[in-house]
Amino acid sequence: GRVQVFAHGEREAMKAPLGMSMFARGKKVYGKIKGIDGAWKQVSTGFSVGEEAAARSWLEKQQRQHAAARAAGA
Repeated sequence: GRVQVFAHGEREAMKAPLGMSMFARGKKVYGKIKGIDGAWKQVSTGFSVGEEAAARSWLEKQQRQHAAARAAGA
């Protein structure tokens, strides 16, 4: 995936793998992931701007878990 560094306070999208995206809202990093029901959901990662690598890892883990649950028929 492609990661763009963004300045504090900007809402530039950062492209991440698995079709998800990351962006800053204020001082926090948010992301969009496909939920277990297949709908796209906007979620707070709980990480702050400057912690994008950790936020990305968390989003990737959530995306993998949701994809596995969809594949299992949850």
